[in-house]
Amino acid sequence: MSPNNLESLSYILPEMIVTLSVLALVILDLLVEGEKKRLMTGVAVAALVLTLISTAALYPAGERSLFEGMMALDAFSLFFKMLFVVATILAAIFSLESPDVESHRIGEFYALLMSLVLCVMPDLAARGARALAVSVHVKDPDAGTAFLVREAPVLLARA
Repeated sequence: MSPNNLESLSYILPEMIVTLSVLALVILDLLVEGEKKRLMTGVAVAALVLTLISTAALYPAGERSLFEGMMALDAFSLFFKMLFVVATILAAIFSLESPDVESHRIGEFYALLMSLVLCVMPDLAARGARALAVSVHVKDPDAGTAFLVREAPVLLARA
């Protein structure tokens, strides 16, 4: 049995952690003065590790449909979410010593890096043309509308 919309919220805890972390990084970047590269890296990596743990904790839940069938919780989507989070953790750690990332812009860098993770997470769980079109539309309204007009009728005809 698939959970209703309110019950489905508990299964998107990793996405909520990343969202709150992006907001925290932006606010922390505004409040902290001076050298903040190690602090921001620590906050970003800690948030990503917490996201990784919360994603791994969803494995025992088994396969289920979320948000009235628009998203799927399955081993495939969880594996790739974890893969993207691990890759982002590595990117955050490696960027700590990189001269290309300026210290006064580090908060923006990590907020952008984690936003990229947040953008890919709904795509991995999207089930069907409608959910994918909504996910793409949120990122780029013109592309999402074009996808919906062009591809959705073809995909719905196959279903």
